[in-house]
Amino acid sequence: MARRPNVFVPLACPHCMAELLPTLDDIQDERAIRCSACGTEVDLHPDDVPMPGMYAPGAADDLTM
Repeated sequence: MARRPNVFVPLACPHCMAELLPTLDDIQDERAIRCSACGTEVDLHPDDVPMPGMYAPGAADDLTM
């Protein structure tokens, strides 16, 4: 079985606003990541992460060809 590519989702640390780069797998597995700038542990939850516009619900309705 071929391994699927993983996608990085840029987020900001809620404490110091440093860039965080969790993967979609990290978010779906609800892992916690630690900010390398300030050490804050950030819990990842799929409902809290805004998805890019093309993946937002109803985005397919906005596409015209």
